[in-house]
Amino acid sequence: MSREFKKMMFAGLFLIACAGFSMAGEKDNTSKFYYDSRGAKTLADQQAVFVSDANDLNLKPRIKYFFEYDENDRVIEKKAMRWDVFKRDWVNAYRLQFTYSDQAVVIELTQWNKQKETYDFCTERAVYNLNADKLAAYNYYRRNSSGGHWVLEHSFLVEETTPIFGDEKGILVADLQK
Repeated sequence: MSREFKKMMFAGLFLIACAGFSMAGEKDNTSKFYYDSRGAKTLADQQAVFVSDANDLNLKPRIKYFFEYDENDRVIEKKAMRWDVFKRDWVNAYRLQFTYSDQAVVIELTQWNKQKETYDFCTERAVYNLNADKLAAYNYYRRNSSGGHWVLEHSFLVEETTPIFGDEKGILVADLQK
């Protein structure tokens, strides 16, 4: 795979993962989101997300992300912190870890454990199976209640392998740039 294609593939999968994992509990769809990205790389090393109040007069902190990259500029880890209005500070929330191969991209979710002050074991996993750089299948797993075995929650196969990105693939990468 070319380096540019890998960057674009990551950007698309990253946006899918963000939507699936971090927005699952969102109820307010009328809020306006504002982004503050910082970093020395092409893609941001950290990003803060703010939401406007009802009158669009003030911004409230919402979530902050920290990214780590591999030698191919692909995100290998994304940590999230949520704003705690009572503590008036950022608190750890979760971590996404990305593993890449020619056949698949695996994204694993680990929640922050306040009592242990560390990330617990992986509780959710998304597997994007590839066929010649095209999406062939998607599987989403959760650990069972005892925390031992993976249970398949959602799955789909793509009958004709289709490119992960459409004509606007450059926009996806640009959205993640500083």
